Amino acid sequence: MSCLYLQGTFCYIGLVPILFSLLSLVDGAKNYSVDLQGPGCDTVDGYFLKDKNDTAVVFSLPLSNAMPGRDRCEVLVKTDVTRKIQYVLESIKFNECGIDIYISDDKNTNHHFQCSNANIGPVFGKSTENYLRVRTRLATSGTRHFEFKMQLKNDLGPALYVEQTTIKATSSFSKLAANRQQIMILILITWFYV
Repeated sequence: MSCLYLQGTFCYIGLVPILFSLLSLVDGAKNYSVDLQGPGCDTVDGYFLKDKNDTAVVFSLPLSNAMPGRDRCEVLVKTDVTRKIQYVLESIKFNECGIDIYISDDKNTNHHFQCSNANIGPVFGKSTENYLRVRTRLATSGTRHFEFKMQLKNDLGPALYVEQTTIKATSSFSKLAANRQQIMILILITWFYV
């Protein structure tokens, strides 16, 4: 039964789940999660950050019992031509040497990390171009014992900051919650009056 008849009004039961599912699409932000030791390195065109809430998290977890994989990786993050890429490197930790990590925008290398400057963070920065590259070079394809976590976004909207080992944007999530409350109220009003 797709609808009920209640006190002279029609209540469309099929409409309510659709409206609730639309609530998850309110912010519309794209969030990329890129593993430096996984298939994220295979994206030729890179990752594009268009809106102020779009983010990319580039990470690597230490894998001690994994099969040898690739010995290098390059991740490209782009935005509109008039924008720059903001980034925060939350943590980097090398459990073995023979790993080089470069953060660059092709004009210059912004940062070069290796085991001699290990266990640092957070590091904040901004590209000079509308793109940023994160490159890893491993001594062998079996070198996989490093931890890396970095968040990137374009320079629209709030800046990035680190809070208790979790990276968050300074934008207020209460605005999103308020928008969802308003939408819920509109849904309920519509539901009762339809």
